[in-house]
Amino acid sequence: MQKFKHDGKTRRCQKDVMRYIGNWPKSGQCEFAAKDGTDFCKIHHPDAEAKRDAEVKARYDVQWAKRRKEIHGASFFAVLEKIAAGHNDPRTLAQEAIDKFNGKD
Repeated sequence: MQKFKHDGKTRRCQKDVMRYIGNWPKSGQCEFAAKDGTDFCKIHHPDAEAKRDAEVKARYDVQWAKRRKEIHGASFFAVLEKIAAGHNDPRTLAQEAIDKFNGKD
């Protein structure tokens, strides 16, 4: 990270950040200048942090939905095989599989 020399006139970001010097963490004030009218730089501004968190959560949700389908795919296929073999109550069988998938055991 680039070091900035502060002239004492520019307000610095008020966020407390961790830096690592060698193997040891050190806590200190962010080095960047605060945006006009706020106490935070463009990286640590609460709106920017909320936007980044929402983007990360959206990516995670997509990955998790894909992974859940991979995990439960075999059990869904087993249900389809039972239905194809002539199970007496395919609707209940399918609903039980969906409830298990949604965590409603």
